[in-house]
Amino acid sequence: MENFDEIYKKLLDSNDPEKINDLIISLSKNPKDIPSDFLKSILKNLDSNTLEKVKINFIFLLGEIGKIKKIDDKFYTYLIDSYFDSDRWIRDEIVEALIKISYFYPPNENLVDLLSFAIIEDYLPLKKKALDLLNVIEKVPLDILNKLFKNLDAPDSIIEDKIISIFKNNIRNERELMDFLNYSKNYKELNRSIIRTLLINYVHSINNLTEFRSAVQNSNWNEKFKNILINEIEIYEKILLKRL
Repeated sequence: MENFDEIYKKLLDSNDPEKINDLIISLSKNPKDIPSDFLKSILKNLDSNTLEKVKINFIFLLGEIGKIKKIDDKFYTYLIDSYFDSDRWIRDEIVEALIKISYFYPPNENLVDLLSFAIIEDYLPLKKKALDLLNVIEKVPLDILNKLFKNLDAPDSIIEDKIISIFKNNIRNERELMDFLNYSKNYKELNRSIIRTLLINYVHSINNLTEFRSAVQNSNWNEKFKNILINEIEIYEKILLKRL
């Protein structure tokens, strides 16, 4: 590979985004020793239109560097800020880069804020990556769990599995589940599909099921919502009894 001075000179001398993209891709093949000042100069010296046209490959380069060493805070901020004014392809690459650099950048408030938008994306590859990144966060905020809750019956089974994994990391048993259902009246979002997913993942014995049913019956929920859940509990009880 050419040395940095040669590549940098070509970057400055070129007005062709395609050639600049080729040069950035060549850098990504050997990212270990790329100096931070070199990367800063790319952001500083490329005009905004050109930078926009090479953004996806520059972000890929940051991710490749971030896998092996901590990138400068300036570039972490650049990744976060760029998410909100980029198309879906670049947003996808940004989340991929954030996964790559996560060893050196533990989750913070800015990342959690970004993920709260990424998890409701329509583009499934991006959404799956966002869920993977969210799954390594020790404590997911309740407002994000609320968003995920509404997708527990997602038609894509992989999405559903990733969401339930996040739930089980944050809501550890049926008592905490009951607290969550009461929070912001989440029980009103329940349908048969979501109920079955929750029962299978949180209730593993007749005793647990009995306690959970009692908590539902003693709640101050509207009878309509109680009955929906109680009916599914009775069906699930028959399944558990057959396993005995």
